[in-house]
Amino acid sequence: MSVTKNESLARAESTGLPTGTWRFDVVDVTDHVLVYTSGTAVGNVTLTSTPTVSPTATTTTVNTTVPTTNVTTPVTTTVTTTVTTTAIPAPVVSSVVPDTGPKSGGTTVIITGTGFTGATSVTFGGIPATSFTVINSTSITAVSPAKSNPGTINVVVTTTGGSSGPSPPNDHFQYTN
Repeated sequence: MSVTKNESLARAESTGLPTGTWRFDVVDVTDHVLVYTSGTAVGNVTLTSTPTVSPTATTTTVNTTVPTTNVTTPVTTTVTTTVTTTAIPAPVVSSVVPDTGPKSGGTTVIITGTGFTGATSVTFGGIPATSFTVINSTSITAVSPAKSNPGTINVVVTTTGGSSGPSPPNDHFQYTN
């Protein structure tokens, strides 16, 4: 049903309104209208999609509650972290077996000592081992690299704790012809 401001209609009793001529005054675009009869306001009605108009005898006031927001003052917390570090000791080489091999390299040796966990390199007189395997914290197998001339050198194991220092004759390896 569609009505316009000051439109007058005759409505039958089947519409829910008493018989007579009714004038509809459009109040807003949502089909809420003010109904008049014989120049006197009867009440507000809401038009529905069916051609029925239902008068309301009272005006309803809707109270809207606005939620309140609790304002919390931010709290700053200072956390002090104490980091305790333990120095990782440098590895120590206590023996190299066998302790001799040809200058062409290729001798598999077993290096024993302490602090070998996490070893990052094994060198023979400053030359990196051809390969090495950390067995555990006290044992490494390494393959001696080639060396141009015979002589006795130090075998050095390096970890994050540092490098093994000279410990003659425990860390010696002798290259032969």
